[in-house]
Amino acid sequence: MNTHLKSILLALVFSLLFFAKDLGLNLFILSLLISFILVMNTLKNKIPWLFLSAFILSGLFVFIHPSSLTSFAYFVALFILIGKTASQKIATPIAGLVGLISITSASIVNTIHSEKSIPRKKNTTLILYGKGIVIALVFVFLFTTLYSKANPIFNELLHKINLSFISINWLLLTALGYFIFLHLLRPYHSHILIEKDLELGDDLPKPKTTFSAVLIKKLGNEVTIASIVLGALNLLLLVFLVTDIIYLSNPNVTSESQYSQSVHQGVYALLVSIICAIAVILYYFRGNLNFIIKNKSLKSLSFLWIALNLVLTTTTFYKNYTYVSELGFTYKRIGVFIYLLLIIGGLLTVGIKISKQKNFLFLLRSNTTIAFAILIFSSAIPWDRFITTFNLAHIENPDVNYLMSLDSSNSTYLLKYATKNANKLTPTENDRILKRTNRYTNDLKARVWQEYTINNFIKNN
Repeated sequence: MNTHLKSILLALVFSLLFFAKDLGLNLFILSLLISFILVMNTLKNKIPWLFLSAFILSGLFVFIHPSSLTSFAYFVALFILIGKTASQKIATPIAGLVGLISITSASIVNTIHSEKSIPRKKNTTLILYGKGIVIALVFVFLFTTLYSKANPIFNELLHKINLSFISINWLLLTALGYFIFLHLLRPYHSHILIEKDLELGDDLPKPKTTFSAVLIKKLGNEVTIASIVLGALNLLLLVFLVTDIIYLSNPNVTSESQYSQSVHQGVYALLVSIICAIAVILYYFRGNLNFIIKNKSLKSLSFLWIALNLVLTTTTFYKNYTYVSELGFTYKRIGVFIYLLLIIGGLLTVGIKISKQKNFLFLLRSNTTIAFAILIFSSAIPWDRFITTFNLAHIENPDVNYLMSLDSSNSTYLLKYATKNANKLTPTENDRILKRTNRYTNDLKARVWQEYTINNFIKNN
């Protein structure tokens, strides 16, 4: 079947799934459809099964608990998957860029290439008729407009024809579907980006000749300066950690403002510390210094710096955990935990960079992959319901107004809490929870099958 005809048929399916619909089951169905197309267009031994699974899971997570996070993870996974189908060996960020280029400009590039190709294939009968119909429709519309101005009877006849069933929005959405599927069926992969990425390895190039005495002396001076810098930073961080542990061991530190200030200070310290660590390590371990014998002391100081930062990460994690145990979860506090996971990944990859003599591209590639994995795993959790159930179960006086600002999928949990603890809430809060739950229940009943989420099947019980 012709690619354009396939794209039109798939575009009609696309409009059926998404026209005037919210996200839910439709996006999961689309992920299965796109996965099937990509698998059919990719050689069996080149299918990136790990990234394909991540993409399908991201669509499933939208069905289970649609949110901005799950939708964002879905499109990130889609772009990376498209890039990985071009080459499994390219780095994750380059795969995402290749996928984005393909989905947005494949038809333009393919058209340019087809114009340059010689000899040009003859049009099939189907394409010939298709072009004729499109051109005919354009001229019919043009001359109909002209004739309606010139003949009142013809104009009156046109007004009797009911064309209200034609929706401009539906046509635009269908055109978008055609655009997407045409690019999936006839992709364009930026071979320049792919080849360039494959050329650039993760390892630092080893020197081909032995070092001269002058160079060894110069590198030795760099080691001395770097050791003084890292030694001073290690000492400063060690003093900070000692005072931080003393602070944490103080049982009188329990106020909300103190918890908040302590956590934020720890995060800021981590941020500055990591930036300094990476900058210093990348500068001094950028080339020949990696391959001289006298760098052992500098490596030891670098590993000590990484270890102390891991301790700082642990104390900040504990502060945030204490903060949560006292005041409950919020999106910002969850964000701190995710940020700390990224910090741990960054520190470990910096350690690998030093020990295995890797370059900056290794850090970029590995940390992007870590960030993508965390994005997919974090989108697996229905955070609104998680925050609500935890806070209501473990916090003595939960912030009900904050919980009501979250997605309405937590309405049933709030209603159960309000029913059992009506005396803890004001009449206004009780009334808001009841009305909010009724709106959410009616919304579930009003959804059509394309918009279904898991709550339509379990009814939030």
